[in-house]
Amino acid sequence: MVNDTIENNINFLGRYGFLTINKNFSFYSYGFIKFKKYFYLSIYSRIVNDVSVFPRYSGLPLEQKRIGFNSGESDIANLGYNNGNFLFQIGRGRQSWGAGEKINLVISEDSQPYDYNLIGVNLGKFKLRSINGFLESDSLNFNRYISCRGLEYKPKSNLLISFSEFVIYSGENRPLDYSYLNPVSTHLEIERNNKQNWVGTNSGNGIWQLSIDYMLN
Repeated sequence: MVNDTIENNINFLGRYGFLTINKNFSFYSYGFIKFKKYFYLSIYSRIVNDVSVFPRYSGLPLEQKRIGFNSGESDIANLGYNNGNFLFQIGRGRQSWGAGEKINLVISEDSQPYDYNLIGVNLGKFKLRSINGFLESDSLNFNRYISCRGLEYKPKSNLLISFSEFVIYSGENRPLDYSYLNPVSTHLEIERNNKQNWVGTNSGNGIWQLSIDYMLN
């Protein structure tokens, strides 16, 4: 692992290594760079010899192996800005929303990576976050997208309340729906008022989540 501070206010953290699972192996590299105080770049890449063995891996296998490896992908690749009050990030990765660890019902750190942008606003006791991303396109040219927005309220230092909406919408050759880019709109309002770029109400599903995190001591 390398952790160094370079001149011109650039901080760099890096980690490289091999991971083996039974007879299968992968090589990974992780890098995080923070520059100009509020800007950051992160990338986590790996190459593997078997795409079905390693968790959260979504790369496609090649017919021909090279040095024993037949697939590679960037699991995380993000460029962002965060000054504490405003957050903007674009790239690839995953999100985990909800109270606690390993109990998330909708989106979590265990999913395969997807491309998305993230906008966040910090107003002290209130925080607002919104993401819009592309999940996949299947062999029938059906495109699937994800759109999420969440409001977090922290009235006390030991109490956290959050409400989130998660929407998956799809369609054959369907482009990105600009209606869902609105961070304060809702799935029901968009779909029931025919404000989406797809006719009907059977092309998307919404999930609503209420979570409370309370520290007794």
